[in-house]
Parts: sequence; C-alpha cells; structure tokens
Amino acid sequence: MNFDHLRKIECLSTGSLNIDNILGIGGLPYGRIIEIFGQESSGKTTLSLSIIKEAQKVGDICAYIDVEHCIDVNYLENLGINISKLLIFQPNNGENVFEICFKLINTKLVNVIIIDSIAAIVSQNEIISQDNLIGCHARLISKSLKKIIPNIRKNNILFILINQVRVKISNFFSKEISTGGNSVKFYSSIRIELKRIGFLKSKNNIIGQEIKVLILKNKLSKPYRETKIQLIFGYGIYKINEIFNFSIKLKIFEKKKNKFLFNQKLYEKNELIKKMSFEKKFLKNIEILIKKYD
Repeated sequence: MNFDHLRKIECLSTGSLNIDNILGIGGLPYGRIIEIFGQESSGKTTLSLSIIKEAQKVGDICAYIDVEHCIDVNYLENLGINISKLLIFQPNNGENVFEICFKLINTKLVNVIIIDSIAAIVSQNEIISQDNLIGCHARLISKSLKKIIPNIRKNNILFILINQVRVKISNFFSKEISTGGNSVKFYSSIRIELKRIGFLKSKNNIIGQEIKVLILKNKLSKPYRETKIQLIFGYGIYKINEIFNFSIKLKIFEKKKNKFLFNQKLYEKNELIKKMSFEKKFLKNIEILIKKYD
C-alpha cells in the first residue's frame, strides 16, 4: 500500500505568519476539515476571507457558502479578493448547504470550500415542523460530514467550517461550546478558537481589534499553541507587525542598538514599518526571505 499521500502534507497559508507558525505545518492542510470558531465579532469571517485571498494567490478555486446571507461583495473586493474567481452560494436550508458541497466536491474543480456558518444552518424539518432544534441540527451535520469526509480526502479539498459558540449552563457553572454537536469536533483535524482580547486605536478612534488564536485540536502537529493577531477594520489581518517580528527573529533585520541593519543599511523601526506598508516590492522580498527559513 502506498502511503506517500500521508507523508507529504500540502498546506495553504492562512494569511497570518503567526497562525501558520503555531499550526506547526505552515498553514491549513488540504484534504481535511478545519473548524474555526469563536464569539460574535471575533474575526472568524475575516480569517476565512484571508484564507480565500491566499488561495487565489496560488491559483486555487474557492467556494464560499454564505449560510448567514450577509456577505458584502464590496468588502471582499476591498480585502483584495477577486470576486470573478470566487463561487458564492446562499442556500435556503441545511440540506441545500450540503447538496451544494457534494456537487462542488464531485466536480473535482474546487480546492477550498468554506461554510459560514455551521450555527446558522437550519434543516428543512426545523423550518416545517419545528422539530427538536438542537437534536435535528446536530443530526443533519453529523450525517452530512460522515458522507463528505472520504470525498474531501480523496479530492484533496480544504474544507473549512466557521462556527459560533454558545453558553452551556449546568447546575454549578457555565461554559462556552461550539455548535453542531460532537461530530464537528470529531471530524475536524484542526480546531481554531478565536477570542477578542482588545481593541486597536489610532488617537481616539477604534480602528481594529486584537485577537487571541488558540489551536484546540491538531492531528498533524502540537495542539494548545496560541498567538495573537491584529485585525484592521476594512483591511483584514495586519501582517506588517508579524513580518517585522519574524524578520528580527530570523535575523533578516539585524538589531544594532536602537536601529536595524538590512542590506548593509541602518533603519529606524518606524522607517522599516513605513517601507513595508507602502512599498509592495520591498514587502514581497522580505516575505520571500522569511519563507526560505521554513
């Protein structure tokens, strides 16, 4: 039996060096289910759109299943996503969500599928008969994922589930859990939790938020690793600080007292940040140098 497909893990960058680093394999693996979950406004959709942007850079075809019916095409374009090369679906019920998934997988033309979100899925039974809401929701997802997972692996598709958390109340305490029952946790190779821990300000204006990222499950590397990322409203993941910090760590920028040496020239920190922010070619060259150390 040939196990070459198990030895080599093909990955896609999340668009964040910090997240790619704590994943331990350089990004998100194709042929697997990934769960990204967290509270409302914790950056889940922004991260998923960053993944789409990275996928388009390498020529991947992406499908975005907008269960919540709230995607803003103008916002996607502002983030740098090519709308003409993105498949967007807005299904009417849960069964329709997974019908679309099966059809996309069978075409063998799609590389990345994102469902946003699992929590918003409503089965036909719930709509018609108001069946047991939690049980019906979980059964639909469990049954569908069980059928989908072999085909995801066979066709090497990166399958991402965006999920919400809800509060589970017991006799003595309450805790936050992701929706969809245990099947989402079970079938996911990687589970990424996002938590907002603060806001980013410019003068007196809130311009973004700081997010803690925790890898709660990882079948391909070490779990329970965490990092922080910065999200700028209308822009997405702010990579400049991440690139700067990795450049110092890898000694691409060599610290000399209060300055940094690069290509035999000394720079102030603010000079390098500004140069990376406004000179795309310079930023690209730094990213290439960082990747050489992977």
